[in-house]
Amino acid sequence: MSDVAKAGETRVWVFEDGFGPGKAKEYFGNARIQDPTFSFGDVERIEVPSEDRFNEFEQIDSIQGAKERPTSGIQGRYPRQAVSTLLRIGRKRCPSGVQVHIGKCANPQDYDANWDKILNFTDVKYSSFGLEGAGALSSDEQAPINETGEFSGDDMYEIAPLTFAEKCTGAVVREITKVVVCDTIECGDCDTPSDGCQKVFALMLGTGATPGTLPSVVYTDDGYDTCAALDISTMTSTEVPQDAACVGGDLVVISDGSGGLHINGQADILAGTDNWVEAVVGFVGGNDPVAIASAGAQNTWLGAENGYVYFSSDPRAGVVVQDAGDATNQPLAAGHAFDKLNVVFVGDTNALISTINGGVTWALIIGPAIGIALTAVWMYNEITWFVGDANGDLWQTLNSGANWTEITLPVVPTLIEDIQFFDETVGYLAITGPGVAEMVRGQLHC
Repeated sequence: MSDVAKAGETRVWVFEDGFGPGKAKEYFGNARIQDPTFSFGDVERIEVPSEDRFNEFEQIDSIQGAKERPTSGIQGRYPRQAVSTLLRIGRKRCPSGVQVHIGKCANPQDYDANWDKILNFTDVKYSSFGLEGAGALSSDEQAPINETGEFSGDDMYEIAPLTFAEKCTGAVVREITKVVVCDTIECGDCDTPSDGCQKVFALMLGTGATPGTLPSVVYTDDGYDTCAALDISTMTSTEVPQDAACVGGDLVVISDGSGGLHINGQADILAGTDNWVEAVVGFVGGNDPVAIASAGAQNTWLGAENGYVYFSSDPRAGVVVQDAGDATNQPLAAGHAFDKLNVVFVGDTNALISTINGGVTWALIIGPAIGIALTAVWMYNEITWFVGDANGDLWQTLNSGANWTEITLPVVPTLIEDIQFFDETVGYLAITGPGVAEMVRGQLHC
């Protein structure tokens, strides 16, 4: 069967107020997408005079201009009585969203399951609205009136269905507790060419009584084509590497029971070099870190036992106590930093604490599941959060925890393990239960 998309296999969905929780979408069944264009920037030659011939020049380099906004348009039948949605959105002059679903055998109006691929436009703004064939002077000019809204977006990319396959089978010999991707797009000028999904680090348990087999990091720098493992030499075999974050050029690993940060350079790990160090300055005994949240090399927070929160501007130099269990005394289990000011941690017995000033003050928020351990959290923005719990329930708040709404999932999990978003459109949910449920069914790159 030919893998060629046909024009009749596309359908348009419009998100008037943009993507995000609580924002409505509309199926544009009587419309089509116009041909999209995405300019990545014109390329200009950098030349010098030829050393061999007069009036000739040789290229020694090139400069690519600024990426432009992708452009397209939505064309549909102009309604005779109803108010035009395209005209209304254009007049608002506010960001919106557009998706083009490409499918074949499913119901086109089934948003979650009608597609084989999605073309996604973010930060859509309409530049013009027009009508085609709005009047007739004779009977042979009778025709449907079409409306067109021309728009540009901040980005245009494809979303494909998730597929799963076992990776690193030779290196993974024990349980994996955490996986992080520490990579960016690289053309090859400063590092190995990468699409941003090649350098992956996974924490693997140790085994046996000390000395036993140490916990380790399973790593790859080629997107799982080849994998290897490096022992975390600053841990003992009985310690559990619970969480990790990419902080600057380092991989920072925490373990409940060690009371410190285990740090090695990402490049050192990928080279198989044991340069692990343990930073213990600032930690308080009996209040070991359990979860890590980072918003860049100079802003890293750690949620710990007894509700402690630590902060580090340089993990290799240690931490300082930001909250000594004052906001809550419950053990914290997971955290996420939206930026250097807004951070949330969740933990046992519905514990949820947040800061809006980088940790100068921490406030206790009433969580969504009274008496239940909260196990995962993601800050979609400053006031919109997702929280998972130990009963397999997923919750969202649109107002910093003042109100909570449970999200119905297509499967019945027994535990929410992790929540991750790629951007405002694509997110993932890791669960314990009958499978993996995606909050938005798709993947981009990684």
